[in-house]
Amino acid sequence: MPILSTRLPSGLRLVVEPLKHVRSVGIGVWVTTGSRHEPDHLVGASHFLEHLVFKGTSRRTAKAIARTIDAVGGQLDAFTGRELACYYAKVLDELLPEALDLISDILTDPLLAPEDIERERRVILEEIKLTEDTPTDDLFDLFYSTIFGGHPMGRPVFGTPGSVRQLQRDELLTWRASHLFAENLLVAVSGSCRPEEVKESVAEAFSFGANNHPLAITPPTPQGRRLMVKEKDSEQVHICLGFPSVPNLSPRRYVASTLNAILGGGVASRLFQRIREEEGLAYAVHSFLDTYSDAGVMGIYAGVSPEELERILDVIGQELRSIVEHGVQPEELALAKDQFKGQMTLALEDTANRMSRLAKQLITFGRHWTLEESLAQVEAVSLDDVQALAGELFEPSTYCLAVIGPIAHEALEERWLPQ
Repeated sequence: MPILSTRLPSGLRLVVEPLKHVRSVGIGVWVTTGSRHEPDHLVGASHFLEHLVFKGTSRRTAKAIARTIDAVGGQLDAFTGRELACYYAKVLDELLPEALDLISDILTDPLLAPEDIERERRVILEEIKLTEDTPTDDLFDLFYSTIFGGHPMGRPVFGTPGSVRQLQRDELLTWRASHLFAENLLVAVSGSCRPEEVKESVAEAFSFGANNHPLAITPPTPQGRRLMVKEKDSEQVHICLGFPSVPNLSPRRYVASTLNAILGGGVASRLFQRIREEEGLAYAVHSFLDTYSDAGVMGIYAGVSPEELERILDVIGQELRSIVEHGVQPEELALAKDQFKGQMTLALEDTANRMSRLAKQLITFGRHWTLEESLAQVEAVSLDDVQALAGELFEPSTYCLAVIGPIAHEALEERWLPQ
């Protein structure tokens, strides 16, 4: 069915995808500002505000907000990232008006009461502690700090204990006003709905201020080969080795995704087969690809016994060099394409996933890509494309390694840092 994409008189962007044969609808209000836009004295402010909007409005208490969403058997949540934040819900189609009213209420009329700020400050500090006690979560914060250095992209989205303790109510209010305006938002809806009715409901429900000044960002610069080690008492050493990759708008984004699938994106991937199946070095090993407006990261995660750390780093290096020097086999490429296309297609069975894909496409490209268009781009990736990109990305002088576990920095320093 036709997708409605429009900008309302208020400046608010709206995209609606009506679907037949489903009973659910996914709704998301996307804020095109994230943690990288925060000034140094407001690190963690976006995430702090994400927490606070659920603490009550002039019409609803925090408990009433929770009961409203539970009463309709739906989902209501939010997340903050480095470049985007999203407040979203998934409900039965008949309850779409109630969900829109709830999301608009928490976003347009949050109380941000001083007592709630102090209470939630303690909650966020506990959330940071939980991250620090979860090696995989802590590792990825350390990795981003390693690969982006002091750039805002390298800061933890949650902020630090010090920055969270210092944030004041007037600063949070000023920060909210600086980026929560109509032209900085996108409302995306996918599922069982009538686009014109949704358009009317959104126009009535969401009222934001006029255009504010856009927040400038500075592109990150390559940091070169770097090593960061966080010594910690644990049974395993957790490692993340990565390197700069392509950004969102790169014409080679599908090449990068295919390369990632071949490298460590599934159980048939090179790293999984070599490290887990053939050598039994690790239970958990995978690669990942993160893309942003002006940067990208490809990385490899593994959890390994301390005595096997050198061996697993050697194996990873061997597999990276093998792809650069010898390329990949036709059957590897075909399998990676099928895996990627299958994941892309199956994700569209869920209305919340469809809503998210739709919103990100509009924000990134300014248009909607059909599934057929996306699948065609995956299918167009060639063996030469994959090897050429691998030759650019798998450059040892750009490798960044983050490590958490019972190992000292000095034990890896000579191998990983330039002489």
